[in-house]
Amino acid sequence: MISIFSSFATDIITYENNRRVEGWPAFWIRNTLNDLGVEYLLHTGEIGEVIIEKDGNNQDRWIITKICPIPIYESLPTDTILISTLKDELNLWYLENMSNTIFLDIQWFLRKDFWGKKRFDCRSLKTKWKILIKATREEFSYLDYHEDTTHKFIITNWGDSIEILSKECKKSMEIKSWKFSDTIWAGDTFLASLCFYYKSGNTIEDAVSEAGKYTYTFLSRKNFTV
Repeated sequence: MISIFSSFATDIITYENNRRVEGWPAFWIRNTLNDLGVEYLLHTGEIGEVIIEKDGNNQDRWIITKICPIPIYESLPTDTILISTLKDELNLWYLENMSNTIFLDIQWFLRKDFWGKKRFDCRSLKTKWKILIKATREEFSYLDYHEDTTHKFIITNWGDSIEILSKECKKSMEIKSWKFSDTIWAGDTFLASLCFYYKSGNTIEDAVSEAGKYTYTFLSRKNFTV
């Protein structure tokens, strides 16, 4: 059983005539775990709102206009927690007394400090936690990493390779490369499938490999289904 702390939102895509898309990211995590036959408990807030527009480099820029707090409980009936939220909806420090295995998409927790010209020290995440942190190469560059950390980092690089970084291991893994035009929601799909494969007893290397394959299949369907 997995406890999910994640957000639902309406994405308003400005460069597609303000097209509205429901989901993100809880929708895609839930879909992935349903597809893989995983039991879970979903903790979420009210539906938020995200505006997606193009920046000067023609890259997607996300502007969060509405967020809703997600409550967290002192004890959970699961041994694994998966966290992917819009931004400030969940206070990570409420988790410090838990001994669950935590899969964390660090993106917004990093970015809110980044825009304030601060950096995120991974040692501030209490070492009592068993944490696997997913980050893109760009997101990882905002983080003050220390080689003695007890956490594992799974660093993605736009579908070209994935790096596993921890006190015990530093390894770059090649995966089936993807160059899809639409990669929105790939990160949450990868995180959810990684959680499943690792929880199923695979090594972290095998879990990363299987999650990469699953995400490639997801993007293939998403980009070529009319």
